Amino acid sequence: MAKTVTIMQPGTSAGVVYTSPNAQEIVGASVCGAGGASTITVHLVKSGDALAADTMIYNALSVAASGAAATVFLNALFNVGLKNGDAIHALANDAATLTLMLTTRDAA
Repeated sequence: MAKTVTIMQPGTSAGVVYTSPNAQEIVGASVCGAGGASTITVHLVKSGDALAADTMIYNALSVAASGAAATVFLNALFNVGLKNGDAIHALANDAATLTLMLTTRDAA
């Protein structure tokens, strides 16, 4: 199955960083820092639902300053099934320092 890698930079307010175009499975997710230490908050919002406390997967997860230790794997997202319209929302305390990478594949 073909895999798709999406790279995004979350802003400082919660916003959609990825919307599933069809039935997919997340096969990899990570965030890396390119500056000083930062935090990221990540939500998984099902199609038709709204961003809320119960959609939060990570709350102010710490990401180290740039360097080898600055990549954090978002294991709670691995193997998560997405339906058409499901979305990942994210926010960072400093929009210029974090990059979020999501690898998906079409669901079988």
